[in-house]
Amino acid sequence: VSSGAGRGSVWLMRVATACRLSSINSTRFSLGSHSRSLALEIQAPSRMNMSTVGSTTASDLLRIMTSGDETGNKSLQSHNTNTKWSSPSENFKPSKKQILASQNVLEHSLATDLNKFYVVDSSDESLVTDNFLTSKMQKEASREGFCSFLLRDYMLMASDFLEQTSFVPKVFFTGADGNGKSASLAYLEHRFHKKGWLVVPIQNGADLVLKPKYIDMSMHKEGMADSTLHAKELIERIFAVNGDMMQQFATTKEYTWFEGTDNATTTGITTPLSELRELIEEDDRCATDVACVILKELFAAKNRPNILLSIDEMNGLFEETAAMVDEDFNPIPPERLTIVRTLRSIVHGLAEEESLSRAALVGASSSCGNTLQQLNDVSRHIMLDSSVDGEVFYCKNNESTSPNQAKEKDVSDKNTGATASMPVTTLHFTPARLNQVEVGAIVGFSNFIGWCNQPTSTTFVGSLIDVTAGHFPLLKKTLRSM
Repeated sequence: VSSGAGRGSVWLMRVATACRLSSINSTRFSLGSHSRSLALEIQAPSRMNMSTVGSTTASDLLRIMTSGDETGNKSLQSHNTNTKWSSPSENFKPSKKQILASQNVLEHSLATDLNKFYVVDSSDESLVTDNFLTSKMQKEASREGFCSFLLRDYMLMASDFLEQTSFVPKVFFTGADGNGKSASLAYLEHRFHKKGWLVVPIQNGADLVLKPKYIDMSMHKEGMADSTLHAKELIERIFAVNGDMMQQFATTKEYTWFEGTDNATTTGITTPLSELRELIEEDDRCATDVACVILKELFAAKNRPNILLSIDEMNGLFEETAAMVDEDFNPIPPERLTIVRTLRSIVHGLAEEESLSRAALVGASSSCGNTLQQLNDVSRHIMLDSSVDGEVFYCKNNESTSPNQAKEKDVSDKNTGATASMPVTTLHFTPARLNQVEVGAIVGFSNFIGWCNQPTSTTFVGSLIDVTAGHFPLLKKTLRSM
């Protein structure tokens, strides 16, 4: 098949690139070397499976990246360099070490991995995409065929800081939507899960208040309301993420279920938390109570591993008005929502109990499609009032310092006026739009894997920032179209 310049050439080029990235035997395809056309030679058309074209996976991508020469572009560089799309720009021939972070997420550091791309290994890909990514990010990963993270400075700073568990470290991300707050949470959840921590990911704190799913009046406390489907989703996510570790936890007291019904039952002390899920199969109206008991028991357990509570759209969790009514059509205040009340209690406990060890809290704000103010009074108090600005705290004269060197701050005593030194327990970051260096890294990665073939010059990168406003998803979409 041969096509001249124009849309046909572009289509064939993309098919060839897709074939190179897919699991199709690449020996069945060859790129022509004509200066004004692209030839795609199919040696065995009857055996070609077009359903696999473009079905890139993390395994495929990593195999391609680790094969060939040091630039990872051996197959591209072997063709005619007179055509504008045949090989990477001369001013950017990246090596794997320049582009890719270590496959071991625990090895990432600010010193060695800043602005590199971390491609999640195929063995972890399903867990990360299904449990840590937002629905939009899941669609993006599905479209790309793999899951990856650009390691920005504040993500690596936050990770180092959270490892200081002699107190309750807290990290919060605020600011405009689309700047990487949710991606930062997902990366931290993944990293600390691999580190052996218990991870409790709350993907949509605002939805618990503003978009309830399947509301039941509580069977346990009169006047309370339960969001049954949200509770079931949370329970399944906790067990999916933490797997076998959940088998070691049991209740520390008796609980009565289905009160006021003929099916009332009591579970005794040392009942495995995994067995509580069986109650939901009997009557799912107890799902919210089961979720709340699991959360309380995990945080109260004495011999548990470190635990990370991560809440996206955290400001929405503290909204004053809920979008629901009870059976008499009276508005239900958020404090009457069982799961919201429990999570608020845990967050306040983590925010105020500085001496508690083996626990950490991370959260991000969201405008939820411009329906919420960024921070209400309560979330502002939690996420900002006691925080140290991470960007200012770590960066001085454009030189990043190790978070381990910055664990104390000066605090004035209100009574004596004396200045005392105390641990910094809360960091606040306001992720900005992508800057010149970060956009250059993204262009380099896109060239590296064959999405595009564009220069990393200051002029081109600047024009990309102007067109996309430094918005990550829009930038990647733009590059893939080139």
